[in-house]
Amino acid sequence: MSSFGCYFPVPVAQFDLIISNAESHKLSLTKEENMKRIVCILVVAVFLICISGLAKPKLCEELKGEIEEKLKANGVTDYVLEIVPADQIKDQKVVGSCDGGKMKITYTKEQAKEKKQK
Repeated sequence: MSSFGCYFPVPVAQFDLIISNAESHKLSLTKEENMKRIVCILVVAVFLICISGLAKPKLCEELKGEIEEKLKANGVTDYVLEIVPADQIKDQKVVGSCDGGKMKITYTKEQAKEKKQK
C-alpha cells in the first residue's frame, strides 16, 4: 500500500525510479535531436497547409445542380437559383459560393419574384 491508500503493483520505490529514469531520458536529448524534431514538425505542418490549398474549388454549374437536387429532395418548388458575381449581391439570399468565392449562388422564391414584377 502507498501513502495514498492505493495499491500499486510496483513498489513505490521502484515506481519513483521508473519516473526519474523517464524524466532523465527526456532531458538527455541533444540540441541536434531537438532541432531535428522541430524541423520534422515544421515540414509536416507546411505540407498539410500546402495540401489544403490544392483543394479544387467547385464549378458553379456543378454546385448549382447539387443545390437544386437538395431543394427538390426537400420538396421545395417555385424557386430560382442564379449565379451572380459576389460584388453584385444585394438583397438576395446566398445559398452557395463557387469559383473561389468570386461567384455566389442566390435563391429567390419564384412567386415572390412574380409579385414584384406586377
